[in-house]
This record gives sequence, structure tokens and C-alpha cells, in this order.
Amino acid sequence: MSNYKKWVNDDINKMVQNWNNEEEIFRTKIRLENNKFKTWKVKKIRRRKIIINGNDFEYKLGVYIDKNTRKSFTYYHNNELKRIGKNKYYYKDIYNQFSKQIWARRKYNEQKLIPKYVLDYHLKIGNLSYDFKKNKNNFDTNNLVQIHIDDTYIKENLGHKKVKRCLRNVFLIDKNNQIHTLIFKENYKNLTFICSKIKEFFGHNFDVRKIKISGDGAKFINTISQNLGVKRYYDLYHFKKYLFNVFGYTRTKNKQNYNFLRYFGIENLYEILNNFLEKLDFLSVIMILKNIINFLKNTKTYAKKLKEIKSFLRFFIQNEKYIFNTFLRENYHGGRAEIYINHIIKTPIYKRFSLFNWKNYKNLIQLKSQKISFDFY
Repeated sequence: MSNYKKWVNDDINKMVQNWNNEEEIFRTKIRLENNKFKTWKVKKIRRRKIIINGNDFEYKLGVYIDKNTRKSFTYYHNNELKRIGKNKYYYKDIYNQFSKQIWARRKYNEQKLIPKYVLDYHLKIGNLSYDFKKNKNNFDTNNLVQIHIDDTYIKENLGHKKVKRCLRNVFLIDKNNQIHTLIFKENYKNLTFICSKIKEFFGHNFDVRKIKISGDGAKFINTISQNLGVKRYYDLYHFKKYLFNVFGYTRTKNKQNYNFLRYFGIENLYEILNNFLEKLDFLSVIMILKNIINFLKNTKTYAKKLKEIKSFLRFFIQNEKYIFNTFLRENYHGGRAEIYINHIIKTPIYKRFSLFNWKNYKNLIQLKSQKISFDFY
């Protein structure tokens, strides 16, 4: 046993022993000498067990009968025991575990942690509470603000059933990297409502030239950018991922792309396209793709690849303006939606063997990212 562990256990033993000594002193001396307690008659000594730091301890409480009222009661002879009451666990341990958001799991409880239902009970009766900081006032809406939008999915525990839910996440970030997050669950399809809440955050007289929206190719993001009247960017991560899936390869990924490109002698097509994009020569990209499509049509080979390239070209032309804005990189900080989804949303709520209701999801998300302000709808 380490020194610190030994010292902690010694201190706890002394504390419990002091409680028992105080009980005996009150029962045998103070009760008899103080007129306030002269009508109290000892009925019995009650022994209670408590778990402190994962170990079991026993302490004594006096049970008395008032000679005048004939009523019996348990007397808590110090403030520490009054706080504990009938609780099985020490209140300081409950608070510490709640603050760290750790609790006993289904597997063997090696750390002797307190079960979650105990924490939930004290949260319900008001002994515990979440204290989330609101940093909206620190958010600078007067300077460049970038909006990142993306969806993610959760499974919500409704008690009698589990339901898959879509969360539409709107991350607003200012030039000082202050983040405010709007999460839409019930109204995620109502784009008018989403736009109204974004406008409400900025205020009615916001400067559209200082706001940029970044996201993948989802049409609802186009609708939001048009409603707000702000510049739209295509999320660079999602675009590069799509480009790589169609034309890129490594030693372990997309070997079918390598075989296809080697067959036509253009193994470095991904790099060629990427170089043209970086130079903002989008016309060359379109011409290369059209030439490949025409060649594949004439040779009548690689039908599946032909379909993929056609689909990519159609997507590229439809989103050309947004992709151009992205590669122009004019005051654009890059797509961060995927990063924020993983770090702000998924990390705190995806726990093995755990399924939460919506209230707990909100608490876990806010608890993990207390420097970020949130609004849930």
C-alpha cells in the first residue's frame, strides 16, 4: 500500500472513530448535564454502515425517547452526520464522482465507484446540480464569424423504447476561436426555424459580409446560406474525401482505383486534379473528367467507374461556386464540422454499454465542453 493511500485510510478511520466518541460523550455526559436534553431517555444505540472511499465503515447514533411527548427519534450529534443522513455513501465521494462524471459500470467494480442511480437520485432531489458557464457575452459577432453545419445521429432512451434521432448541429466560431453551438433535435427539419435562431443570435442588423457558412453538399445548407444571405463554402474535408474515394489510392486503400488508373497510364490523376484545383483552374478539371467519361463510353469498359465519375462531375458542377470559394481561401479557416462533431458531440455521449435520455445527453455534452456555450432546440 502506498503512503498516500495509507494516510487517507488512517484519516478516514480517525474521522469515524471521532464520530463514535462524540456520540458516547453526548449520551453519557452532555445529555445529562444540559437542561435542554434532560427529558431525553436513551432507547437504543443505532449502528449504521457507510461507504467512504470505497471501504465500509460503521458509526453509532443515539435513539432517544422524549419523556414529555413519548416520541422517539434519532439524534445526529454533529453537522457531518446531519449532511450524511441516511445515505449509504459519503457526500464528498458523491460530489467528487459527479464532478468527474464517473460511476460504477456493469462489469466488476474494481475502483469501488458509486452507481449512477445514486448520483441521479441526488441530482433529482437537488443535492447536486450542473453548473454550466454561459460564454455568449465573449462571442464577437462584429467580426468575422464562420458557421459550420453538419448532422449526426444518436439513440435516445425513452424508457419503454429506443429511438434513433437526428441532431442538426450549427457551430458558430469567431476570430478569437470562441464557439457557440446550436443543436436542433425536435426542429431539425424546420430550416426557417433554424435560420431564425441563427439570426436571433447575431441580432437583426448583422453584417452578412462578415459571416461564412461551411458544410458538405447537403441542400439544406444551401437553403440556410441563401436565407441568411451569406457566402457559402464547401467543407474541404468532405470534398477531398470524395475526390480521393473516386480517384485516389494508397497501398491499402482503393486498390481498384490504382488498377483503373494504371490501365490508362494516369496513376497520378488525383494529384493532377488537386493541383488544378489549388490553381483555381476548374475548367481544366471539368475537361479532364469529360474526356475520361467519353473515353470510357467508347471503350465500354469499367462501367461502374464510369458511373462514379459521372456522378462526381455532376456533383462538382452543381457545387462549383462553393468549392471555388473554399479553394480561394479568402478568410476561410477550413471545414471544422467533422472535428466539432467528434470532439463536442460524440466524445462525451458515446460510452460503452450506455444509452441516455435527451436530458442526460444535454448535460454530458455541456459538462465536457464548459468553455463552449450551447442552445438546444
